[in-house]
Amino acid sequence: MLLYMFLLHLTICLKLYFAFIFVSVYNQFILKSRHYPKSFWQSAASTDNLRIHKLMKTFAKTLLTKKIGSTNGLRACLINPGDNGPRINWSSPQAFRLFFGRDIFNVGDNLVFRTAYGINNASMSTGFHPTQFEVRPFYPSVMEIVNLVTDFAIKYLGIKIHITSFEMKVYISNIITGMLVSQRTINYHNDLSFKNNGEPAKNTADPTAPALIYTIGGDRRLDFCWFEKIPGEKWKPTAIIEKTHFLQTDGSLFVVQPDDDKPRRISGLPKTHIFKSRHGVPNCNDGISIAFIFRKVNSGAIINHTTNLLQPSKQMISRMHSKNVTWRGCNPITEPTRNKAFESVEPNLKDFLKNEVPKIEEKIKSYIQTNELWC
Repeated sequence: MLLYMFLLHLTICLKLYFAFIFVSVYNQFILKSRHYPKSFWQSAASTDNLRIHKLMKTFAKTLLTKKIGSTNGLRACLINPGDNGPRINWSSPQAFRLFFGRDIFNVGDNLVFRTAYGINNASMSTGFHPTQFEVRPFYPSVMEIVNLVTDFAIKYLGIKIHITSFEMKVYISNIITGMLVSQRTINYHNDLSFKNNGEPAKNTADPTAPALIYTIGGDRRLDFCWFEKIPGEKWKPTAIIEKTHFLQTDGSLFVVQPDDDKPRRISGLPKTHIFKSRHGVPNCNDGISIAFIFRKVNSGAIINHTTNLLQPSKQMISRMHSKNVTWRGCNPITEPTRNKAFESVEPNLKDFLKNEVPKIEEKIKSYIQTNELWC
């Protein structure tokens, strides 16, 4: 009897111990980033939020209904993303990315120094050659939105952030375009770079400031996946903790905290293992969905005031060519945008601009005029 009681007591203690360890480990995987659904906005907050929402929707509708390829509209051009081969940007599964920055000072000769987010990485992932990378200015309409979001974040979220960069991720599904691309995605990634010991690496964005993501239009899912690294191996998804899914709906807000990008050791797990989360959008098939992303960026670049195109230095172009194999077929200085691989797809672009773009423009306008989320 005494042995039975001892074993029972031991079993209970062991269960409590392992439960404590499990909870302790699990709590260290809890994300600091936070999702605020549309239903969150109550009372006074709803009035301010509705004003921001209306301005963003107006700005988005103006951009989407402009002629594709016009100065302030969506672009239609050839890209060469990574090692995936040249293509028309509309046939890429990536979401369209539009960048905006604050003008800091005039350089002269129609050039301006403008805040810019992640030019090197964004240029390679989007497939734009650095000389064709665009950073648009903070137009008065953008400035009005930025000021309202800044005040809103302080008043209702307790977040003080000096917004110097604004990005639009535009997800347009094949329901609208009729393209072969079945979905618009953003692969798992980190917005900020940290060394394995948690110290900040080279970042264009402030590694201490959150990013605010406001959603306009159709639904899309934002996933967070924890990654694990052991010595001598690359980062890979861990089986210890499941992915976390957040449904981004019209009018919802998501705050991405920098600590979730930062590698860490987990107490209770092997000390040689480090962990961090990455986030991405696995698919978006709900018509048109737009993410307005507000960041504090500490760096900038020289931009042509008329074309809004980056004016990269010779060193930057050379570095981009050395890192991206798809741009090695030409002299990076004398013929920066020439790529022999483009020659085979240039007729496709001409055909697309002539025959497909007018249809897509009409479908986008029709969708915005008839869909209740955009009316």
